[in-house]
Formats: sequence, C-alpha cells, structure tokens
Amino acid sequence: YYWLSTIPKTLATSFGLMALIFLTRFRQQGAPVWGWGYLILVTCGFVMESTGLILPLLGLILDTSLRPPGPEKAKPLAGFRLHLWAFGLAGGFLLMRFALGIKPYAENLPIASKVITLFRTILATFFHGLQDYLWLTVKGIPLTVGLLIVLLAILVLSTIRLKQGEERRRFITLLLLWAAACLPHTIGSHFHSRYLYFPGVFAALVLADVLGSVRLRVYAHNLTWLLISLIVIGFLAFDFYAFRQTSRSYLMASQIYEAGIKKIMTYLPEMPAGTRLVLVDFPDSIHLPYHVQPGYHNNYRVLVYRNALPYHLMLSYGRRDVDVTFLTISHQNDGSFSPLGAPASPQQLAKVLAAPQTVICRYLPGNPEQFAISRGASPVAVSILK
Repeated sequence: YYWLSTIPKTLATSFGLMALIFLTRFRQQGAPVWGWGYLILVTCGFVMESTGLILPLLGLILDTSLRPPGPEKAKPLAGFRLHLWAFGLAGGFLLMRFALGIKPYAENLPIASKVITLFRTILATFFHGLQDYLWLTVKGIPLTVGLLIVLLAILVLSTIRLKQGEERRRFITLLLLWAAACLPHTIGSHFHSRYLYFPGVFAALVLADVLGSVRLRVYAHNLTWLLISLIVIGFLAFDFYAFRQTSRSYLMASQIYEAGIKKIMTYLPEMPAGTRLVLVDFPDSIHLPYHVQPGYHNNYRVLVYRNALPYHLMLSYGRRDVDVTFLTISHQNDGSFSPLGAPASPQQLAKVLAAPQTVICRYLPGNPEQFAISRGASPVAVSILK
C-alpha cells in the first residue's frame, strides 16, 4: 500500500530530474532529440503529479544559468522558445483539467502560515529525517528560528566565500532550484512529509556542494574528512531519531485502531442485517502535547487510519452493507485528539439513539485504548454519551 501510494510522487520526481538532465544535454550538444525529450518528460511530470507544474520554471532557472554569455543570449527570445512550449503545455494541462471539472486542491492559509511552511520545508529537507519532529528536537520556536539563521548563514557564506566564478553560479542555481521546488505545496497546501521528496533532492545537491567546498578549503589542514564525517554522522543521528519516533507513533496508532475493532467485534460477534454502527468521537488523530517552555508548546499527530476502519469491519463481518456513521459530541475536549464526524446537536443525538438496531461506540480520550459501547437508547448508552 505504501509503495503504491507513493508511486505518483516517485515518478513525478524522476521525470522532473530526467527532464532537467535532458535540458542540460540539449544546451551542451544542441541535438533536437534532447529538447523534445525535455518537453515530453516535463509533460509526464505534471500529468503524474500536479506539483510537476513547477517544472517549466525549474527548467527556465537552470537554462538561464547554463547558457553562456554572448551575442545570442542578448536577443530577447534567444533560447526561450523551448520554455514557451513548456509553459504552454502546462497551461494546456490546466485548461484540460478545468474543462473536465477537476478542481485544484488548495488551502486558503494565511500568508504567515505559508511563510512558515516554506521555512519548515527548507529546514526539513536540509536536516533530513527530522521533518515533523523538528520542533520537538530543537525544543521550541526560538531555537528553531536560530537553527534557520545558522542554515542561512552557512548558505550565504558558501555563496560569498567558498564559491568563485563557475562554482558560485552553479551553487546559486541549485539554491534557486531548491527554493522553486518548495513553492507548489507552500502556495497551495501545507507542510507534509510527502511534499518533501522533490525539494529534498535539490537540498541534497546543495549539501553536496557545501561539503565539496568545505573539503577544498580545509584540505591543507587535514581536517577535511574529520569535519565531513562529523556532519554525516550528525545527519544519520537525526535519521535514526526520526525513525524511532515514527515507529512509536505507528505503534500507538495501531494499538488504538485494533482496540476499537476488538471492542466492536467482542460486543457484536454477529451483525444482523440493518444494524447501524454509530462511532462517537473516534479519533482522526492523536495529539501529544510537548511543553518546551512557558508560552510554547508543540503537538505531534498520530493518524489512526480513519479511512480503513469501515472497510475493516466489512471484511471482518463478511458483509458489504455495514452502516458506519461518525459523530462528534466532544465540544470541550482537552486538545489531545481530533474527533471524526460533524458535531451532533442534542436533538440529532436523540434521533440517532431512538433508531432501531443502533449500536453506539465512543472513544474515551482519558485512555487512548479504551472504548465504551452499548445499544440504542439504553441507559448505558445515554450515560456513555453524557
């Protein structure tokens, strides 16, 4: 399931990288086959994944750096025809989606949230492995900002002092490609690890260039391999830390999921036709409060596989007509979990309780592995929902 769900992003990233390689070969050799290959791969990139629409901009950035200075470059449209085709294909793809009624996915987040998403992406792709755990690792917003300042200082120093001539131009190009690859989800979505694949590639290239510059500068002092080894060990330590935290989160999510299924199956070994399951306050995600200092706190979400729950019940009972409804009545929860379903009013709740063959199961936030279950409008069910 994991592999199938990530194939589109893996292919989009691969098509994007191959497209940029083809563009480089086209400028180096001038053979039209490389230019046509670039256009085909760009098209494959944004057809496979909508974030691939950034590829024409990446190609323009790379091509501007690749083209040597000279009379040809001074012409207004010199070498720009290929990019007109690329942007035109992207525009045609958007028009086709509009004609088919496919609405773009975009979240109307405040500008401040978008800026934070951009900076989080830059940090998470450079310090690989932290991602969602970055805030917990550095223990608070002030240190996170400090870490960002350190990273920016490293990049600025690498640009000013460690790069000269062709090397400096290449490094700046990689920085621009990295920033542009961070734009799609920054503009239209939010921070999520699956959006880090493509910008993460350019972050790796930037890191490789930085390490190469360090090696050239400190080689005479015999500190090269010691310094680079310490940096690599630090990145591996971050990766193992994040892997451990992720494993704990998945374990917790699995325990919650299995406890809910087991509770329902124990109470209702057989499911007669017409039975309606009402799952109240079932967690969409669990928030783990992490108080770092007065005035600051962070939460990490543990998803509880909400989409699979009804289908698991269908398979367990061997029925395709399992009726599952999610309701939310926790209007005053402690912020430790996000319940599924729309909030239910007392009138709606009374109507649900009065329906025949209704089984109610409620998640109790006091203990993540506890569920209370009862039938219809029985006193036990009423007490559960109070």
